[in-house]
Amino acid sequence: MNEAKARLDLAAVHRISAMEGLNEGTWTHFSCKLKSGEQYLVTPGSTHFSIVSASSLLLYARDGELISGDGEANHDALPIHLPIYETRPDVGCILHFHSPHATALTVLEDMRFDTRLSQTAAYFHGKVSYLTTYAVPRTNAAEGDEMAEASAQRRFFS
Repeated sequence: MNEAKARLDLAAVHRISAMEGLNEGTWTHFSCKLKSGEQYLVTPGSTHFSIVSASSLLLYARDGELISGDGEANHDALPIHLPIYETRPDVGCILHFHSPHATALTVLEDMRFDTRLSQTAAYFHGKVSYLTTYAVPRTNAAEGDEMAEASAQRRFFS
């Protein structure tokens, strides 16, 4: 996918997510790998999803250096997204959001999704990865590496 098309699509996903209530202020972040795999579009960290536009998306290099755009990504975005892209070349887009449903899982005693709850939940059986640690803020890629490894063990599509 070329950069112009990727920008339009990723900006639209931000706005749709906001309309559906799937974002949490400016603390969630999306990204899209460009075809070359050397550059990534990332949510601007201080922009509410409802006003993210194609031109406001940030363009980062594979090494995490900002190539173009005003501002910076959320401090958690690059340490999570870049290691996943490196570990999972099949991943082209990462949508990290704090939907009410996902947030509800974090208040469960064991924070596990019970795939026996319904036929819809059964779709996720054996496909959900969990981390037992949580670091705030993510100042290095260590936790991103753990997320990448966990995601490599569970795949929605093969």
